[in-house]
Amino acid sequence: MPHRIHVPKSNKGKLLCAAILGLLIWGVFGWIFSFGCGPFSCFFGKTGNLENVFAPQAAFFSAIAAIGAVYAIWNQQQQFQRQHFEVQFGIMLESLRQTRNQIKFPIFDTESAQHSVTQTADIFKPYLDLFQEIAHYFDPEKVKKPKSTILDNNSECKKQFEDLCDDLRDEDGTIQGNSEKRIQHAYRSFEEITQRSLWPYFKTIYRTLKFIDRFYREDDAKWHVAILRAQFSAYEQAVLYYNGLLHKDYDQNGKSRFKFKELIEKHCFLHGYEETLLFDAKAAGQYANSAFHHCD
Repeated sequence: MPHRIHVPKSNKGKLLCAAILGLLIWGVFGWIFSFGCGPFSCFFGKTGNLENVFAPQAAFFSAIAAIGAVYAIWNQQQQFQRQHFEVQFGIMLESLRQTRNQIKFPIFDTESAQHSVTQTADIFKPYLDLFQEIAHYFDPEKVKKPKSTILDNNSECKKQFEDLCDDLRDEDGTIQGNSEKRIQHAYRSFEEITQRSLWPYFKTIYRTLKFIDRFYREDDAKWHVAILRAQFSAYEQAVLYYNGLLHKDYDQNGKSRFKFKELIEKHCFLHGYEETLLFDAKAAGQYANSAFHHCD
């Protein structure tokens, strides 16, 4: 099982108290033995011999010194592990930034259109708008009508979307399923149209969160999750919200699971999210309350 670490607190006060206590013990015991007070005198030889007077204290503090040496080695190992994991966490944050910078919004035909999207305040806003547009088509009763119409402005992608919808229609030309099933269809269509351009980014976030979950204790994990969460904008967090609910992964046994959703709920990863950006009226499913609020 991987070793979990924590941030050690300052021990200066404890060490000072231990030093004062040690000097007091040394002095008091030496004073007692110098008078040959029974029953101690019969165990430690003649009191007139200064070496015999302080022999018990010497043995005691030798044992303390040995314990202290072992503790120092252990503490040094903890510090080394701490530094190692902090370096790894910093590397993963930098990898996250680089992966974000490499994201391109692929549904525009011209370079000027692509440039106009990448220069917006938040590149994740058009992704969220596109998903809302697709989800509204599949379930207009549950999903709010979008303000923008990205597909209508791109004939090639609109045709691709219509082909995807045709594959889902039955003989009557309707798409069957409840709201949850329909929004799952919408998300798969969203991934197809965007050419899964967000996958590397989501995987990087998942691996970083998994790293925190595996190697940090509870208090430190909460602190590092807060640092990771601070990297995201409101629109970015909204896209993550839907990815956690709708994207399935597979475990070692080949069983499908919402692994990202499990980590989100465990570490309060959506704390402080902007609820007004959501549009599905819970049709995509729900997170446990722990995904939004700390238990303590």
